[in-house]
Amino acid sequence: IVEKIALSGVGGFGSWVVIKSVAQDKSGTERMIYHIYGHIESIPANIVEGTMVIKGQVVAFMGSQGLSSGPHLHYEIREGGYSSSAKSHDPMALFGWKQTVTQNTTESSVPQDNDI
Repeated sequence: IVEKIALSGVGGFGSWVVIKSVAQDKSGTERMIYHIYGHIESIPANIVEGTMVIKGQVVAFMGSQGLSSGPHLHYEIREGGYSSSAKSHDPMALFGWKQTVTQNTTESSVPQDNDI
């Protein structure tokens, strides 16, 4: 569900969208998970707060809004809310992607569609 849309300069993210989902941990306890997409240029007309979205649906278009060095998508996962005090999770680790840093650049080993 689209939880929040901010299309004005909010902090370093510039324009951003928050998608709320529910996940179960190994014990079966449900947890609220917030997917944050920042630095976006715009959103599709059919995406408004309260909209139910599905995997693979376009929710935003990449941009360079806010404190950004160039067009890209900033993606974060937070648990229990989307404020800066919420528990943050590294999406690279959650998806099993490897990340290496070499001379001021970051390279990611992103799995192919059939690996996910």
